[in-house]
This record gives sequence, structure tokens and C-alpha cells, in this order.
Amino acid sequence: MTVDTFANSLAHVAALLANTSGVPNVSMVAAGCAHVYDHEPGASGVLKPCSVTVSPAGMTPEFWLIRTRVYVTGDLDPKKGQALLIDVMNAVDDLMDDYCGPSNWESAYIDEIEMFVAGNDLMIGREDMN
Repeated sequence: MTVDTFANSLAHVAALLANTSGVPNVSMVAAGCAHVYDHEPGASGVLKPCSVTVSPAGMTPEFWLIRTRVYVTGDLDPKKGQALLIDVMNAVDDLMDDYCGPSNWESAYIDEIEMFVAGNDLMIGREDMN
């Protein structure tokens, strides 16, 4: 797959994590991920206990920014929820290729939605500018 457009870059990252139906890569399943979305459905629209989303985060003249998010339900034991968040963050990172990077994850427990959420904005070099 080429990453010569923003849409192709989004599809590229999603394909690294799951098949076209959103079924996670084997390593993502082993980490505890239930589903990967190629868009951002919001916290209320993700499959629990843990899902990953891929969505546009912005662009510069040099990069497309692709946001990956990990959502973990807050109704788990907090220590288990935190461990699941970390495991899936690592699984996402492990699947990224040379087009994607560097990683810069931020995470928090968000009381309003009762979920652990981690986000990472990946920089993918724009091939349309070459």
C-alpha cells in the first residue's frame, strides 16, 4: 500500500492493526484489543473492554498526522484496566512500520466517560510533496 495521500496513510495504519472488518491483528488480540476502527466513533461507540481507533489528526507541509487511540472501559479493576491500556499501547507500537513514527503517547483516566484513554499522533511523511 502506498502512503501518497492522507486517505491512504489512514488506511495504511489501520491495515497494520487489523483486517478491513476491524478484526485486530493476532498480537493485538493477545494484548486484549477487541476491535480496531478505521475512524473515530467516540468513546460511546467502541467495543469494550478495549478498542483502538485510527483517525486524522492534522497535517503539515511535511507530514500527515494520524491519531491512534486506545479506549479501555473503566468498569474493570483499575489496576487491570491500566495494565490493559499499556499492553495495547505497546502492541500498537510494535506493529508500526518505517512510515509511522515517532511515538508520543499520552494517557489518562477520564471520569466523564469512565474510560482509560491513550492517544498517539503518528507523523507520516507526505509522499505527495516529493
